[in-house]
Amino acid sequence: MIEVEGLTKVYGGSKGAKALDGVSFTVPKQGIFGFLGPNGAGKTTTIRILSTVLAPTAGTIRIDGHDLREDPLAVKEKLGLMPDEVLFYPTLTGEQHLLYYASFYGIPRAEAKARATKYLDQFGLGDARTKKVKAYSHGMKKRLALAQCLLHDPEVLIMDEPANGLDPQGMRYFRDLIRFLNKEGKTIFLSSHMLAEVEQLCERVGIIDRGRMVAVDAIQTLSARLTSGAPIVLHVAAGGVTDDIVRALAAIPGVEGVDGRRLRGEQGPRPGGSTATRAAGGAAEPRGPVPHAHPGERAVTLPPFLRGAPTIARQEFLGNLKSVRMIIMVSLLSLTVVGGAYGLSAGTGGFSNLPSLVLWTHPSFAPNGSHVAVAWLSDPFGAPLTNRQVEFSEQMDGAALGRVRTDGDGFAR
Repeated sequence: MIEVEGLTKVYGGSKGAKALDGVSFTVPKQGIFGFLGPNGAGKTTTIRILSTVLAPTAGTIRIDGHDLREDPLAVKEKLGLMPDEVLFYPTLTGEQHLLYYASFYGIPRAEAKARATKYLDQFGLGDARTKKVKAYSHGMKKRLALAQCLLHDPEVLIMDEPANGLDPQGMRYFRDLIRFLNKEGKTIFLSSHMLAEVEQLCERVGIIDRGRMVAVDAIQTLSARLTSGAPIVLHVAAGGVTDDIVRALAAIPGVEGVDGRRLRGEQGPRPGGSTATRAAGGAAEPRGPVPHAHPGERAVTLPPFLRGAPTIARQEFLGNLKSVRMIIMVSLLSLTVVGGAYGLSAGTGGFSNLPSLVLWTHPSFAPNGSHVAVAWLSDPFGAPLTNRQVEFSEQMDGAALGRVRTDGDGFAR
């Protein structure tokens, strides 16, 4: 369906920067082809050339037998492009957008309205058809962009980072949608930098880097090639590790070896023996201390079915945990600083045993001339806490002024 051979693109003349260098791949009819690569690898340039936006410097492209250079209009009729970022007119409604773009394909008004209604309903935008696009969320705009590229019923869909910026639920929705469109007979060219998405959707994958194709193969073959090779070493930090524990680890099926020697900085008695990591069928090779080892660490080689995922998951989890800790620390620091100036202080009780927060307003005067102080009590997530006792006191000398319970809105007066 899609045949690309020797595709080359040079910006700035013959001596300029070469964005693509001899790119070649094929996409079978009604297949899902994944196009992987880091930012700047040449994915967007390839997509622009495939969609006839850019002219190639060299190479041949055929879509359903039509040469892109010789018959670009026939190629455009076959293609539907969903770019990474779509610029919409903010004051038009979703339905008006689709009717406007349908006019470019010469679709009669009645037919265009029927197709717009079909896709808006199908993609969960039926209730928002009369809303202006500026009120759409990011995920809604993504679905509107897909509806737009399907208006003329193309045979080939070129999708550039369709899951970019979506939450997990939105990503799953698009995965199901892509599978549905493929079952409807569409050939899909999916560009992404997310390997997990490509693995779940694509039958064949092409990997591009610095303008050159690194590999083009079935996803199962590429996955097998990527997971084979050098063993993954898992560093385990633990205290009181004995020889019995080391031997138990080494006896786990699939573990090729355990380094039982004491690592740098480890305290306590040195284990009596040590083992070496073995490759399958190979001789034992002594291993030195693991670089950047922490006290009490021991190197464990993972079995093949666990390689890759644990390290990645652990790094991602720890990274997220550090981010959450940083947010909490900054928030608490801000509360402390602001509280000193405007009366923000900790109260008693709270949600799930977390401290509650009390915001004190500036004193005001009641009709009888007496002073009035107001406090608002909430949990750390902003939910008001009702029927909680609040103690009022002077901020300077700490003298008690009285106690009162919060009302249904979390206010104590």
